Amino acid sequence: MKKFEQYVAVPNRKVSASTLELEELVKEASNCPDVKDVTLRKSNVTLVATPDAVNDLRKKLGGKVIIDPDQPIHPLN
Repeated sequence: MKKFEQYVAVPNRKVSASTLELEELVKEASNCPDVKDVTLRKSNVTLVATPDAVNDLRKKLGGKVIIDPDQPIHPLN
């Protein structure tokens, strides 16, 4: 069984990213089978996904969005 964890993603201000990158993340994550839930908020996105799915999303978005992998809000079993 795959382990899903909750992550928070925010735009990377160091590369002049905006909330459009968050919308792009939501679109990419919605198409990923290893992402259970995607919630777009005003300034961030909450993901419930496997660590592999998060790594794939990070690669696809090329540093425009910071997804915090080290401090998930809480693990989900």
